[in-house]
Amino acid sequence: MDGKSSVTEIASLHEWFQGWVDGRNGEQDLVGLPVALSSRFVPAKDHETESGRAELKEALMNAFAHSAFSQIHITTAYGFKGSKGLGTSVHPSWRTALYQVIFVNSWYWDGTMADQQLAHTESTKAANYLSIAEQG
Repeated sequence: MDGKSSVTEIASLHEWFQGWVDGRNGEQDLVGLPVALSSRFVPAKDHETESGRAELKEALMNAFAHSAFSQIHITTAYGFKGSKGLGTSVHPSWRTALYQVIFVNSWYWDGTMADQQLAHTESTKAANYLSIAEQG
């Protein structure tokens, strides 16, 4: 995969703001959006049975539907078998998590309070699908 770099000279803060924060010039992806982030750990036990995997898949698909952007982070204490993660000061649930899923929703810099509340509501709703699967 080849990458491309470019250098852009910007004459003023206003021009930069219009291009990279406000996005109204349509030439550049926005940067620095405020976000409402939520996450859940997925324990290894959720993958042990076929029914557990099916329930987890359904929960993840529902959660992803309420998130503009999601990531799965597969760096947990579970992957370091020699130490069992006991030498760290993390929450105990991190030690049995196979991975962590994060959910992100955002709003524009000039968004209303309703836009912000919607982003937080959707991020919470996304994470709650995995909480429900965990209890099930």
